[in-house]
Amino acid sequence: MRAYRLLISSVLHRGTYYQERGQCACAFRIGIATLHALALTHLNPAMKFRSNNCVSVEVPDLKKAEAFYSGVLGFRLLAKTTAQLEYDTGRFLLYINKGSKVRSPIPSFTVISTSAAKTHLKEHGCEIVEDHGKSLYFRDPFGLIYDVIED
Repeated sequence: MRAYRLLISSVLHRGTYYQERGQCACAFRIGIATLHALALTHLNPAMKFRSNNCVSVEVPDLKKAEAFYSGVLGFRLLAKTTAQLEYDTGRFLLYINKGSKVRSPIPSFTVISTSAAKTHLKEHGCEIVEDHGKSLYFRDPFGLIYDVIED
């Protein structure tokens, strides 16, 4: 609790500093939920989720997927297994995973510890859809699915 109060004090001090210089980053405009989130991130750095350059999709037929993504779109195939194709698309890596049905693109996040992230996500109303040890898929409270990878 002491660390939480110190963080709020620090944020408010910085807000006053920016306000005095005419900048718009006034901490008084930051809501309690934001301050709480900042405190949680500060107190538990293992729960910092960072976006990475990976997106995955699932399709039932990798042979057709390879013909489309390599031939039609012209993406460069980096790796190929019986379960996955990995493409360099320019700005991000695209992983085409073999699955029983089509799954929409899934953005990916990197964390320090997937086991800690799993606990954290469950405590905050998320459902773990798949757990692969060093990676997992979760459904957020809005029904969206994301990938989490341990760095």
